[in-house]
Amino acid sequence: SGYTSYIGKACVPQEVWENLRGDELYLPEAVSELSRTGLEVARDGPQSPEWKANKETEKMISICRDNPEEFKKVLEKEVMVWTGHFDNVSYGHDHPVVKTRSIICMSPLSIAELLMDSKRVKEYNKMSIGRNDEKIFQEGIDTINGEFGHGETKIVCNRTKPPLTKKKFELLTLMHARKLNTEIGEGNGYLVVSRAISGSNVVEVSKDTVRSEILLGVNVLQCIPGQPNKTDLTSITHCYSPAVPKILVGKMQVKGSIGFVNDIRALCD
Repeated sequence: SGYTSYIGKACVPQEVWENLRGDELYLPEAVSELSRTGLEVARDGPQSPEWKANKETEKMISICRDNPEEFKKVLEKEVMVWTGHFDNVSYGHDHPVVKTRSIICMSPLSIAELLMDSKRVKEYNKMSIGRNDEKIFQEGIDTINGEFGHGETKIVCNRTKPPLTKKKFELLTLMHARKLNTEIGEGNGYLVVSRAISGSNVVEVSKDTVRSEILLGVNVLQCIPGQPNKTDLTSITHCYSPAVPKILVGKMQVKGSIGFVNDIRALCD
């Protein structure tokens, strides 16, 4: 459809999102654009919102402002959090975008493999009741110049059962992981990006289920020089769930983003 040029951008206009068919991300160039977008948002590039640090993060930054070693120590223990909003013509703009930064005691490739392996989702997502691979475009995170470009790309269906609700949530999402390209200045490490598959061709969910959407999910897994089993992780989460009251959305997304980091950290202990 004529919307392919939008589907890889951070902000997809509401009218475009509502008119998608559901196969716009089935093209390697659309996925490659989405991966560039993910990096740009995570690294405060042109498509990034204006970030506001939460109080704890402001305090952490001021304590270790001129001390890189102290900064690293803080990142190994804590999770820094910023929130922002995409511009107000984009779909989901009234839901905040959350950015976190942390250091995790696992190699970048190990985390990328963990996130892409549907069988292991319950290890770090306590609400998941299972994730299936629905369609695989290309396997192998380290693939270079495959038929579907670089890296691994697939569509997954994740079902979750959050506490305090009778309903189940279902997320149909394109996931893509690849190695960062040092030659064009992306640095050393890996990237995992995700975006909801949405559109007129997408099957409706059953009555007891609510369709939630990951509008943009990004994990930049950066190598730390001299520490092969540690990762400097920047994550971006922008989700839309019609079942969550607006007043709770911000709090829940921040809590979920911090929980994600700590659940992965728990696997390292």
